[in-house]
This record gives sequence, structure tokens and C-alpha cells, in this order.
Amino acid sequence: MSRSSRTSPRQRYHGWPNNRVDDPIYERVRLFALALVEHIDAEIAAGRVTSRRGFAEAGGFAHSTLTKLINGDAVPDGVMIAALEVACGKSLWPSHHRAESSLKD
Repeated sequence: MSRSSRTSPRQRYHGWPNNRVDDPIYERVRLFALALVEHIDAEIAAGRVTSRRGFAEAGGFAHSTLTKLINGDAVPDGVMIAALEVACGKSLWPSHHRAESSLKD
């Protein structure tokens, strides 16, 4: 069975990933992207990597894949989420509480 194509988050939601969205599924994806950006920016600030490209290379990811996820041109699958969490050494997927709180704000 083939998977149907999806409209990318960036096409569906203006200002992705900085603007909250009403769809609870895409809001979780958005919060994941923001957590990823926050982690990478902290790694850059700490001098552990020099750029997003450097983070991608250190984690064994294509820079283009990382950019597509952050910019909302692609939705990460479970394996990519797990791989990014392993590379970061922490959970990035938002908790149920955090995602629900975001939708109430």
C-alpha cells in the first residue's frame, strides 16, 4: 500500500515553524522542529558544532534533509525522529502536556 502525498507544513501554515497551528498533529511536528532548532543553536553557541550543516554531518544526516524538516518542506517519519533524538542525546518530540498546552495558548 502506498502512502498518499501530503501537503508540506510550510505550504499549509504561514510562518512555519514560528507560528502556532490549530491542527494538533501538525502542532506536534512544529514543536518538534522548534526543539530541534533550539538544540542545534545551543550546540553552535557552545562551540560543539559550527553550523547546522556541521550538526547534520556529525549526526550522519544530509544537510538538505535537516533543512527540509526545519523549514517544513518535509514531515519526519518515526525513524528520522528517533535518529535525531539519538544524535541530540535527548527527547525532542513534545510531550502530550506540552502539545496540549501549546494549543490552549
